[in-house]
Amino acid sequence: MSKITEIKQTSNSFLVFKTGSEHFATHVGHVNHIMEVPRITDLPDSPEFVKGLINLWGKPLPVVDVRKKMGLKELDFNVNTCVVVVQVLIENEIRQLGLIVDSVDEVLEIDSENILPTPEAKVFDTSSFIYGVYPFEDEFILMLDIDLLFISDNINLDSKQLSDVEESLETTRI
Repeated sequence: MSKITEIKQTSNSFLVFKTGSEHFATHVGHVNHIMEVPRITDLPDSPEFVKGLINLWGKPLPVVDVRKKMGLKELDFNVNTCVVVVQVLIENEIRQLGLIVDSVDEVLEIDSENILPTPEAKVFDTSSFIYGVYPFEDEFILMLDIDLLFISDNINLDSKQLSDVEESLETTRI
């Protein structure tokens, strides 16, 4: 059993972050840490939603612009913009990625019985990675399956691509 699975089975904690005008939550079992947006190195010939690479403790970390993934207009970063470093399952391998989000709000304890199913109407194609909604105050928090976000039809990011990037950076280091 993976560490992520273990944590998911024993915890109801979810990190809530904002992208655009919506709040999303992902299980804390996927979250390694949260950091300010550092300098990002452009990555040529990468998918549009891949912003580039950051240096995470001397290792390259691909960062994904969640706004672009969600089809939202790209905005300039501000003091609240941050990178959420997550572990995701890509092609049966756990990988680290950075998610650029507009802001991180809080960690909430959410019991699964309080998560409502997503509506049947498909206004936009998020059904593959939004598995429910949680009523909170006067709005809904969209429950995000972070693993499914990276295997949806809209994303062509696989383990080999990430390995190739890491290898090329290792060989070019002086």
